[in-house]
Amino acid sequence: MWMKLMLSALLLMSLSPANNGLPVESKVECSHAADILFIVDTSSSIWPGYYGDIKSFLKDVIKTFKIGPNPLDSRVGVLTFSTREHLEFHLNRYKTVEEVLKAVDNIRFRGGDTYTHRALDYASKVMLTQKYGARDDVNKVVVVLTDGKSADSKKTADSATAIKNLGADVFAIGVGKGVDFQELNAVASMPTEQFVFSVTDYRALDSIKNVFAQSTCQ
Repeated sequence: MWMKLMLSALLLMSLSPANNGLPVESKVECSHAADILFIVDTSSSIWPGYYGDIKSFLKDVIKTFKIGPNPLDSRVGVLTFSTREHLEFHLNRYKTVEEVLKAVDNIRFRGGDTYTHRALDYASKVMLTQKYGARDDVNKVVVVLTDGKSADSKKTADSATAIKNLGADVFAIGVGKGVDFQELNAVASMPTEQFVFSVTDYRALDSIKNVFAQSTCQ
């Protein structure tokens, strides 16, 4: 619970007027192991000019973690989605941060509709299993990044519940004006005021990156 509260508080600080929307610089190097899964919307509503901002956000967060094959190292997985889910890489696919960053650079934005529940189903049934690198003895953090309402809100809520039942902390980040906050609340862990966040556009993700990474290391 202390990690949840710390992460939420720092994310809120990053979005507050006191920071004037500017990124918070951090030299943090994470020493605590975590299994971190990013579930990223790549539907057609996302302007191609934002692709670089999304990748930069992922990479800047990832670089603060000690990625590796050892028990005290962190692992990262990425799943993208539009009309269907697209596996980018499993938690146990890459053993160094350099490999992970290169894989993020190679992410494709395919376009399509927003079938969020399909990605969440794949995450709970496949990616968050021991076979593909999920561990029972480390904190699991799932970050859902989306800019719009899903094709089926009920299925999305049910699929998110399955992930939370695995013990994962689920953060929902909504981008832009098309976000359905009722749906984000259903996706995120409780209390929603600590696990649901919004930014005006994908460039504003820069204001979240460092505090997000820093807080998961507390």
